[in-house]
Amino acid sequence: MKLKIMREHLAAPPVRCTAIQRIIEQFYLDTLRFFRDIISFIIN
Repeated sequence: MKLKIMREHLAAPPVRCTAIQRIIEQFYLDTLRFFRDIISFIIN
């Protein structure tokens, strides 16, 4: 019983981590696109 709870506890965090990672990647890509637009606007 305790082993099952431990396994579930160990299996839970990666899902949360990947969700946070996906949000961070999306934010990073949006920020990158935003800065690229500003830089291209300044150059032109």
